[in-house]
Amino acid sequence: MKILIIGQLPPPYTGQSLQIEKILNILKKNSFNFKFIQLDFSEKTSEIGRFDISKVLKLVLIFCKICYNLLLYRPDYIYYPPAGPNFIPMIRDFILLFPIRLFKFKIIFRFHAGGIHKLYSSLNPILKYFYKFSYYHADYSLCMSEAGKIDPIFLKSKEIIIITNGVKDNFQHIENIKIDFNVLFVGICSEDKGILDFVEVIKAANRINSKIKGVIIGDIIDQNINRIIHDGINEGFIKYEGVKVGEEKRKVFQRANVLLFPTFYKSENFPTVVLEAFSYALPVVSTKWRGVVDQVNDSNGYIHDVHDITGMTKSILTLENNKDLYEIMSRNARLDYLNKYTLQAYEKNFYDFFRKLEKNILIV
Repeated sequence: MKILIIGQLPPPYTGQSLQIEKILNILKKNSFNFKFIQLDFSEKTSEIGRFDISKVLKLVLIFCKICYNLLLYRPDYIYYPPAGPNFIPMIRDFILLFPIRLFKFKIIFRFHAGGIHKLYSSLNPILKYFYKFSYYHADYSLCMSEAGKIDPIFLKSKEIIIITNGVKDNFQHIENIKIDFNVLFVGICSEDKGILDFVEVIKAANRINSKIKGVIIGDIIDQNINRIIHDGINEGFIKYEGVKVGEEKRKVFQRANVLLFPTFYKSENFPTVVLEAFSYALPVVSTKWRGVVDQVNDSNGYIHDVHDITGMTKSILTLENNKDLYEIMSRNARLDYLNKYTLQAYEKNFYDFFRKLEKNILIV
């Protein structure tokens, strides 16, 4: 069996690029026959989803690489991550998927981003045709949760399989005295990722309990957001750590008490950062948005309506004030990770999926 993987590797360090990296590692480790084409349109998070003339040149080159591999490598399956609900990435998909769908190669969609179904109703008849041609009737659609099925169902996928994400276990149980109650945010520091709501919640909670401090990991891509974050730094209730990976990121997670992730990001699907928080035994306060509803519940955290500043503030204060409740939620978060979101389980599920494809090829 031959598999052509198309996707992005870090940088930038996004949930999607990190998951593609894991897929390649699984294929390498188990000696599958595969080739990889890098979607290297963006090197920084601020470039994601934005038009740039250099991306057009890269698009042409990637299109040629795909055609070359279709003709000479002749893959049995193509693995491709469709865009979220953004117009420019959708057009990119139309172009790159055209030869794959035209010559009826078998395709596997992995829905790292969510919300592609929302674009269809706004398209003109010509774009609707290419939308259907590109996205409809994939042989397999891999989603990450029950909530994530909405896209492949809309796209009439032939078979839908849930494979949840998994993350490496870097947690070290260390009994240390934390003077502050550190509330963590991890992700692109954009409005729809919830960074402004995060700052508002921390500001409100800190006024009531000065031990509560916000800690931010991520790239700031907007000057106004940069100003608001630095106002919080100057007022003493925010600490900005910048972009962290590897051991530096682990240390920040290790010092945290809670993850606050008030996302309403239009491409959000099944955020990896929530799983990372669970792996560190951190309760999570988040929003009723896409796959988050399949991750966070009243045993491992709190889930609120989008922009519910008052409710999220109350949840943070409760977790700081009620030590017994905090310990229960912390323990449950860790158990959820161990039971559902380990890297070993993730690797096994993908290994089993690829072996299933291999058997199907042999039967045919």
